[in-house]
Amino acid sequence: MEAASMRKVLNWLKNELVMVAACVMAIISAFFVPPSRAYLEYIDEDVLLCLFCLMVVVAGFKKVKAFELAAEWVAQKSRHIRQLALGIILLTYVLAMFMTNDVALITLVPFTLIVLEKVNESRYAILIIVLQTIAANIGSSLTPMGNPQNLYLFSRYGLGLSQFLLLMTPIVALGGILLVLSTLLIEKKPLPAMENMTSYAMDRKRFFVYCLLFAISVLAVFKVIPYLWAGIIVTFFVLIMDRRLFGQVDYSLLVTFIGFFIFVGNISKIEYVRDFLSQLLNRSEFAISVLTSQIISNVPAAVLLSGFTDNYRELLLGVNVGGMGTLIASLASVISYKLYTKAHPKLSGRFFKVFTAFNVIFLILLGAAALLLLNLFKA
Repeated sequence: MEAASMRKVLNWLKNELVMVAACVMAIISAFFVPPSRAYLEYIDEDVLLCLFCLMVVVAGFKKVKAFELAAEWVAQKSRHIRQLALGIILLTYVLAMFMTNDVALITLVPFTLIVLEKVNESRYAILIIVLQTIAANIGSSLTPMGNPQNLYLFSRYGLGLSQFLLLMTPIVALGGILLVLSTLLIEKKPLPAMENMTSYAMDRKRFFVYCLLFAISVLAVFKVIPYLWAGIIVTFFVLIMDRRLFGQVDYSLLVTFIGFFIFVGNISKIEYVRDFLSQLLNRSEFAISVLTSQIISNVPAAVLLSGFTDNYRELLLGVNVGGMGTLIASLASVISYKLYTKAHPKLSGRFFKVFTAFNVIFLILLGAAALLLLNLFKA
């Protein structure tokens, strides 16, 4: 019994490694800056509340099978395997812009595995899922609600939507073109008919309500309505419609943010640490944010580095482009890896090699484009 309990604890620690690391760093930093009421000032309640609203609403969309129905439509309209791959990849790319990169992958990667097995084309699963993962990370970069680091930085620097889109659109557009070109590696082999592939049925009334709640959450992101009112409205309707959705919220992400808020707030008060990080970032915020993302992933990198620079352009581009590269550069990538290796454990090594090769190529190309874009802004 003790051994089983220990395995459960170890598995939990493994799955929540980033959250645990954030909490440990917050605790260690407390030895240098003793706890006080100032800790409450470190925490960005607006970001946490907006993340909560978005996660609850997206859970509702998943509950009514909205994403699966979209993916099924793409599969049924595809005539050959390349068209199927392109449809799935572009759907992931677009979905991630509004529903976050991790939700896009959690929903669509299992669907991809099922469809490819059904049409006897599982040999393309690794390539398609790797490109799906890249698509999710690139597509989510376009909007403030596309991923947690964007939502945080959008709020942290008080950006306007036009500022945000002007900066991110060129990189996201280039990434989309590269994804389309990458599908040329897949042959145009005809597919069998896939009519009535599944029996998903959508609750249209609930879908409509979730669309309204999503719109309210987005309006809060853009500060059209107060975050608190958005939180109250979303909570009220979800309590009435399906309170079980609250159990599907990724609370570990919220705790992770709190841990990093406290850690960054504390170390920013330690003079020699603050001076060291500021000097390091003065050399190149973009390069440092890309490299930091490769080591601790882009969400923690965004929270950490934002406390020591006002150059939002380089930091925003750095942590988004930095989502490519290593497997842990974006936690959404870890989701794809786990989903695929769970289905095909013997091919985990091959997946890792293909993933790394394509991610490094995309990182180099988009990194070069981002540097060119930053130089244009400086001109």
